Amino acid sequence: MVAVAYLVPLAPRNHSSRSYENIRPVEAKELIGSGDPVVLDVRAPDEFKEGHIPGAILVPVDELKESTLLEIPHDKEILCYCRSGHRSSWAAEYLSRRGYARAYNLSGGSLAWENRGYRVVEARENKPKCPCVVLEG
Repeated sequence: MVAVAYLVPLAPRNHSSRSYENIRPVEAKELIGSGDPVVLDVRAPDEFKEGHIPGAILVPVDELKESTLLEIPHDKEILCYCRSGHRSSWAAEYLSRRGYARAYNLSGGSLAWENRGYRVVEARENKPKCPCVVLEG
């Protein structure tokens, strides 16, 4: 009889398999204020028009799922958000699996952002600075 041993690396206890970070509105505001992150709104266009975080770029989660390439430098910080944090958690995970090491999800989404009293703007007020483009595949 031959015994075969398989070495399986074990993850440390309490280690999350998530490769993105959930952050609260106060941390998101600090991130936006302290650097130049890409703020990615993954909601529907109508939701975006009603009000969004200043400087946010609209890439609905369904379009993100279908895109083959998102032209954002991989060393940029990316803050994803939606209405409640569900769609944006998927987006942050998706981006992190594609090599974006600094992807964040806004916990509680735009609802939590607005509940903190933070500013939102309507679509016509938005002037994003990021040269980011979603290319369809």
